[in-house]
Amino acid sequence: MRASSPLPPPRALPRRDWNILLNEHGAPDHGDPTGELCEGLIPCGSDAMLIADTTQSPPVVYKQAFYYYMAHVSRFVPPGSVRLGAALARAGGNGSTPVLGAAFATPANTTVLVLQNAQDTAELVAVDDPRAGSLGWAEVPAHSIVTLEWAV
Repeated sequence: MRASSPLPPPRALPRRDWNILLNEHGAPDHGDPTGELCEGLIPCGSDAMLIADTTQSPPVVYKQAFYYYMAHVSRFVPPGSVRLGAALARAGGNGSTPVLGAAFATPANTTVLVLQNAQDTAELVAVDDPRAGSLGWAEVPAHSIVTLEWAV
């Protein structure tokens, strides 16, 4: 990672999550044409962070993957943090990496780097911060999110 000055405010609207909680019918319906069911309840594509099965008594709430992603990031990136520029590279200078990442400067004067690997294999990512120096590398397991935090 190469941290740089804070990015300017985005010119486009930020991502908005349409639904926080849906019932077993997935209303409003954004279903996919295959008709597959997520959690065996609603059409895939009609997803939200939480899905409630109101056919059970008491109702059961299922936490979806995106719920855990948001919880993970929220734990390490507090309000008042500033997003930094980040360029990701494979450890050892072996070219670019399919790992996605975002870096933040926190109010506690730490840098947080959140990495996501959607690949079927683990990836080694070089971690280099101009303010803190070379920090080595991080192994990001297959299908995972990893967060690194260090003092500046």
